[in-house]
Amino acid sequence: MRESTVRSTLILLAILPARAFAADPPCDYTEQHDATNDYLASDPYALEDSGLTFDTTDVTICGTIASDHFDEDWYSVDVDNYGVTLAHDADVIVSLTGDAQAIASVGVYVYDPINYTSVGSYFYGDHGVMTTHLPAGSYELSVEAYDDYAASSDVAYRVTIGADDPGARCAAVTHTADYTEQADGVDSTANDMIDTDYAGWPYRTLTSSTADSAEATGLTVASATRITGVTAARAAIGSYFDRDTYAVTTGPTTNQLSIRVASEADLDAYVFEAGSATAIGSAAFVRDGAESYATFPVIPSTTYWVWVGAYASSTKAPASYDVSLCPQTF
Repeated sequence: MRESTVRSTLILLAILPARAFAADPPCDYTEQHDATNDYLASDPYALEDSGLTFDTTDVTICGTIASDHFDEDWYSVDVDNYGVTLAHDADVIVSLTGDAQAIASVGVYVYDPINYTSVGSYFYGDHGVMTTHLPAGSYELSVEAYDDYAASSDVAYRVTIGADDPGARCAAVTHTADYTEQADGVDSTANDMIDTDYAGWPYRTLTSSTADSAEATGLTVASATRITGVTAARAAIGSYFDRDTYAVTTGPTTNQLSIRVASEADLDAYVFEAGSATAIGSAAFVRDGAESYATFPVIPSTTYWVWVGAYASSTKAPASYDVSLCPQTF
């Protein structure tokens, strides 16, 4: 499996966000070389060139997670790799549909063979979603499925690359805060919940403190929601200074969530299922004072932890931050 800066071995699937299809998109290219397009198990391996160039119009690749391609060395059910081209720098949303819930982990990745970097997304609930900014160039689009055994039957899928407009999809929420941090304690550790240390493994674990508690916001995120807080200038624990955690519940039809975070500090934001240290989605700053956003799938009527942490290299703490949560229905 290709590695990016922080790429998990859990691999999942992705799908379109707010602009959901009334019907499946048409196939601009259909898989033709399943016997040789698996970079893990095929010998010889050959990238399957789709011949597709994304400009401004969506392009869709259709393929199949095969039930007869299981590889016991990698525990891969099937891996399909397609060559695609981006005509210009673009914010993109990469998506995939398919009934892959029965497979333990399935994912879609965009891999840059020049810079050896990749971005990807998780299948979670009934779909997934991945948003990123990509420079113009040639990429490998990889659909990867993993389990302890072969799939019971073939699974058809569609992968779509579309243009994204993060500002329109989740603009900063400007109304009065729906909740403001209030339970971090005198030492700014009362709402931590997740320890994160990128120097160790696993990166994230639940805190050992029995006094920790996620802030009970009482919020149901069924419409645009705003949370505000302050990241304290305390001693770093692992890779972060202050860490703040807020419990929120998704609306009854909310199966997709966008998060937008603004601060003068270098903040990272993650979303976890309540009680879990496995991230559903993340939005990470690249520098102090930048704004960060991400879109990922969620499950309706489910409680999540929104976790905000000031990275240990930040020079701006203490600093206030502003979190916008934008629910969507696929």
